[in-house]
Amino acid sequence: MGRLRYGDWIGGIGAVCLLIVLSTYKSGWTSLGWFTVALNVVAVASMLGAIYVTITRDSPVGPLLGLTGALLLGFGATVANLVEGYWIGIVDAAILTAGAYLAMRDERAPGVPEPPVDLRPAPPAV
Repeated sequence: MGRLRYGDWIGGIGAVCLLIVLSTYKSGWTSLGWFTVALNVVAVASMLGAIYVTITRDSPVGPLLGLTGALLLGFGATVANLVEGYWIGIVDAAILTAGAYLAMRDERAPGVPEPPVDLRPAPPAV
């Protein structure tokens, strides 16, 4: 858990809240309603997958694919929730999107040891 950055925490909180809110969606289940729910589920899975990869891998490059997916799918989920009128879903999807964006901008890798660097000898004095 020490490897998570600020954006990972924000995105994770947004993903968990969006997952909880999904159980309260009770609409007419139009075709757009099903698409909205599916988009929310895939965005949550992408963000939680990126957090899992962040925790288990040493490279900060590893979770970038999941964060990119979470950013794009989270934005799409925000728009779909806006069209459907799920106001709390809009907020949660926007938090997920903001967290993915902040995590992508942060290039640090807290808790990961620095790789060994070979020291080269100084050039000869002329």
